[in-house]
Amino acid sequence: MEKKVKVYVLTTRNEERVQHLESLLNDIEFEFIDSLGVDELKELEDKFSKDSLRFRKKALMLGEFGAFSTHSRAWERISKSKEISIVIEDSADFVEDPSILLSEDVYNQIVSSGLISFTNYEKELGKSINKPVLFNELKANKAFPIRCYGITPETANTLLNNLRVSGMVQPVDKWISIYKLSGVSGFLSDLGIAVRRNGVQSIANVKRGKTSFNPLNLLYRRINKIKYKY
Repeated sequence: MEKKVKVYVLTTRNEERVQHLESLLNDIEFEFIDSLGVDELKELEDKFSKDSLRFRKKALMLGEFGAFSTHSRAWERISKSKEISIVIEDSADFVEDPSILLSEDVYNQIVSSGLISFTNYEKELGKSINKPVLFNELKANKAFPIRCYGITPETANTLLNNLRVSGMVQPVDKWISIYKLSGVSGFLSDLGIAVRRNGVQSIANVKRGKTSFNPLNLLYRRINKIKYKY
């Protein structure tokens, strides 16, 4: 059986970012997945913003809904295609030749883990790792690194099913890291080649969401922290 991965790049269609990724991945066949438009994101904001305040102090912002929806649309494609896949954000850069993502070792890591990040996380950990490890076992209390990750169709389907239940109540990277929301335990690979590109501003965090001090929301947040263990 041919061990082949499908590569998706998530983009806001910022021209400079697109050109940079195209130059980095010039030897790799990939597809872009565009972010939703502002009107569609406002619909998501209207639908989920109040619910997100039951999980966090600040409501999710338009850009965070944009990031979540783009990742979830990638999962939909992966689930339907039934192809082992790699998802890359357009803010990514690489510390090694990205063609390593097409290697048999990477393919095998994705298959054996279901969800595995190829983001370089040594700076955050303060150490290197020599084999894939469960991200939550690192006790880093951080969101799952989604700059570049591999995922199986089965895991994509699990994420989609759990998203239908919970809704977009946390930023996508934090949501994935909470097992009782996403239903998935992601791994961190020893092949950490993707990093955040220097000088790239986070589109999702241009401004902060509204803070809620509603006593009912405070109560919900306390209950949900215990219930979902985050």
